[in-house]
Amino acid sequence: MVRFLTYRQPRYLARAVPTRPSRMISMISTPVMASPVMAAITVLVMALVSVGFAAPAWAQTDTVGPDVLAGDGPRGRIISFILQAEPQSPTEVQLRGLIDGVVADIFGETDAFNPDNDEQLATEATQILERTRTSFPLVPGADPLLFRVFNMPVLVVPVAAPLPRDEFASSWQDRRQFPNAASVLTEHQAHTIVFALVDPAETAQQVRAAEAVSAVAAGFAAQGDNTLGVHWGEADMALPPATLTEAFNRAAVEAEQAQAEDQPIKPAWHRLLTHWINIRPASAGVFRNAYAQTPANPVPDTLADNDVGFATKGLEAFIGREIEMVPSGRPAPEQALVLVNLLAYLLDRGQVFQDNDTLGFTAERTIAANIVEQGSLPGMEDTPVLRLTYKVTEDNAGDEAALSEGAVAQ
Repeated sequence: MVRFLTYRQPRYLARAVPTRPSRMISMISTPVMASPVMAAITVLVMALVSVGFAAPAWAQTDTVGPDVLAGDGPRGRIISFILQAEPQSPTEVQLRGLIDGVVADIFGETDAFNPDNDEQLATEATQILERTRTSFPLVPGADPLLFRVFNMPVLVVPVAAPLPRDEFASSWQDRRQFPNAASVLTEHQAHTIVFALVDPAETAQQVRAAEAVSAVAAGFAAQGDNTLGVHWGEADMALPPATLTEAFNRAAVEAEQAQAEDQPIKPAWHRLLTHWINIRPASAGVFRNAYAQTPANPVPDTLADNDVGFATKGLEAFIGREIEMVPSGRPAPEQALVLVNLLAYLLDRGQVFQDNDTLGFTAERTIAANIVEQGSLPGMEDTPVLRLTYKVTEDNAGDEAALSEGAVAQ
């Protein structure tokens, strides 16, 4: 039986995700990165371990919806690094003003960390900030900031030192979307860590945390030329700062148009998901070699070694798995569009797919899904994956429209 992909109305727009105080604090008592990332990120973030406080058992128990595959759910916490030309840190008032200037009100607002002057929150905030001051070489005269974005608590840490360039070099190579990435890594002299203080129980909460961190990064981008680039931690991906402000601007334009037409408004993450998840091409030859020891190699023998498939990095933070999309012989742009639509579906629903599910965009275009507990591609050997095989049984011009009007457009 084919399960056709359908999309729900957005479950929230500027919806406050309830977060109990001890859950907010518990997230910094464990390492940030659940999946392997560059060693330098772990070294920097491990300093936050000393900031944490033990969480009660109820705060450590994840809950998932009834349709989510048992054991799958968000892993790790959202973090990004703002690369700066020189050490600089706005005040909380300044940064929140920059964020509110970039992000349309309909997507949410900023607020103080403890707007109701709760005594327990005030104590916890003091402890977080004091421990952070002793853990990092802060910009002289600057303080770490702790406030809320979309009701998500975020910690902003201005560091008076560059990222370790050798450790980040592989991610900061020049490419078409970021032609001066390598020089940004070489020239930056300071960075700011943006960290979501959330222990997410479900994908929707992790998505909202990623929106909040993206909004802070966009606020820094709006600050001016001192912001040179953004490193998205879980995806291990370098981003030009303008792409974040552009994403929020486009989301706002689409929201205004939807309101004018009395249509549902898409959350901002529909414009941000490819900033959070690195979609990497891999040749059929690489896939074939990686799967050589599996009982049934999923790569068709008829494919040339230079045919293309894809793998993700960063999706595990949201659903507990990455994707390996086996080369199908279809054009690479078509496969990439299919994958982006599927990513949007997963961020909306969580990881709901079962082993051997068949997913349908149309009757002619389907994806076979397999649950694999260890990936096979280089660098993914210890990562749970959702292995996808894309199939087209009959060409149909109308199917292209069906793809383009899928998850990213709903």
